[in-house]
Amino acid sequence: MWLFGIAKKRMQKLLISEARRAGREQRYATDRQAASDDSAMVAVHETLARLPVKHRIVLEHKYIHGLSLKEMAEKLQLSVEAIESRLRRARRHFAEVHGKSKNEA
Repeated sequence: MWLFGIAKKRMQKLLISEARRAGREQRYATDRQAASDDSAMVAVHETLARLPVKHRIVLEHKYIHGLSLKEMAEKLQLSVEAIESRLRRARRHFAEVHGKSKNEA
């Protein structure tokens, strides 16, 4: 009977140890992901800052504020077609500027 008690205690200690280790690994992975996300957001905001205002505004309205094309058109007093065109140009310009900044790093 005493052998069963010892085995039970060892198993409990092992399970507690494993749970702590898993918790530490999860926190480490979360911290690494957060740091990666933060650096990506910094790069996006730096790229946006390098764009002309008319491109930056449509990209921010669309992707940061989540406005629809119709909402953007109303807010900027443009047609939906003009917003679509401006978004296409802004995306292309963003990709060019972002690509250049990645190559410089």
